[in-house]
Order: sequence, then structure tokens, then C-alpha cells
Amino acid sequence: MNWINRAFEQSAYEWNLSSNAAWWLFWLPILGSVIMIFAAINRDFYRFLLTEDGPVEWLTFGGFMLTAVITTRIAYLLFRAKHGWLAVIYVLATGAMLFCAGEEISWGQRVFGFEIPDSLRSLNPTNELVFHNIGGTFGVFNLAIIAVEFIGVMAFFLNRKLRLEKRWLYANYLLIPPLCLSSSFFIAFAYNPIRFILWPEPTFVVARYAEWTELCLVFGLSVFVCLALRQLKAELQPDVPGPWLRLRNSE
Repeated sequence: MNWINRAFEQSAYEWNLSSNAAWWLFWLPILGSVIMIFAAINRDFYRFLLTEDGPVEWLTFGGFMLTAVITTRIAYLLFRAKHGWLAVIYVLATGAMLFCAGEEISWGQRVFGFEIPDSLRSLNPTNELVFHNIGGTFGVFNLAIIAVEFIGVMAFFLNRKLRLEKRWLYANYLLIPPLCLSSSFFIAFAYNPIRFILWPEPTFVVARYAEWTELCLVFGLSVFVCLALRQLKAELQPDVPGPWLRLRNSE
């Protein structure tokens, strides 16, 4: 376990986080997941938390929107600093976050009370204005989400070998989440395999728990881009070298 502790401390240092802050970011989604399990004892309260248009779903929507705002800011700074390909990645990320936000609340269908077009009604069995359930888009959407979750869990360890920062400036922190957020991505990543193995025909409690795992994913994404923006702004200030510039100079 010592090597894990060392990796955790190293990641916290690289992201200019205190050890306590890093551990809180790691344990918070785990504690929340346990609390959510116990919340299922009271079925009405559990339904209130995780139902459509409930608190968890709107928090998830807000997290996607916050992430989109931050990725837009990062893309602007990268374009201004002439890091074009990283800027393009963040522009695409902004589009993805806005799409996910819209899908999360069915593009405001229940809020504004409108019906979906007849052309979509026959393609979408849920009768909701969502596009990720239509035809082959469901599989593509799920694969994209799984890829993001896997990267969130494993990226720090993979980058110990790849060392992307030696190939592309800023890539190590603009593309690699800190290790303290791996728990958020792991909860989202592990849900579907566990569900299909243990509950091939899930109960209401198990099915609605997916809403919590989505919030964990959004928590990881939003904290990641907030930290990335903070560190990018420090790196782009010529008189105040950020932590990765200091690390490169010390190697």
C-alpha cells in the first residue's frame, strides 16, 4: 500500500493540493455512495432524491453546465496561448457537456411541457426527447461514457509510463485527472458491470441508483476542469511558474 500512498501524495503535489483536500476529494463520493445505499431504507425519501427531475438529476445537470463553462474558458486560454490542438479538444468537450446536460433533463421537455416530434416518437420507446436511446446511438454513447470513466480511473497510472507532458506541453494536467478523483470515476465505471452481474433484472432501488453514479461522474469531471483551469492560469503567468513547470525544471 505504500506505493499507492506515494502515488497519491505525488499527484496531490503536482496538482498543488494539500493532502487533506486530496483525501477529502477521494472519500467524498465513496461516503456519499454509502449514504445513498442507506437512504434506500426509506423508499419515499430515496424516490424523492433519485426520481426524474429530482435533486440528484438537477445537480447532475448543473454539474454538466458548470463543466461546460469551465471547458469553454480553458479552450479560450489555450487558443490565446496558441495551443490549438488542446483547445480543439476542450471545444469538443464543451459540446459534449452541453449535450449531456440537455439529455439529462430531456432538453427541458418536462419543464416546459412539450411533446416530442412524431418523427422521434416511433424511434424512442421512452417517449422522451433524448437522442442517446435512438438506434445505434445508445451503444456509441455508452462506449464514450465508459471510455471517459476508464480514463478517469487509470489515467494517472498510465501516464507514469507514457509521460504525455514530455510530448505535449500541459497535456499531463489538461488530459490526466488527479488521482484523488479516481474514486468518482470508478463508482460510475463499476456500476453497470455490478448491476448486470448481480441484478440482470434490476429492482427500482438498483435502477435508480444509476442517477447517483452519474452525479459521481459529473463531480469528477467538474472538479477536474476547475483544477485544470486554476493550474493553467498559473502556468500562463510568466512570472509565476505553475507546479508542472517547477517539476519539469527540477527533473
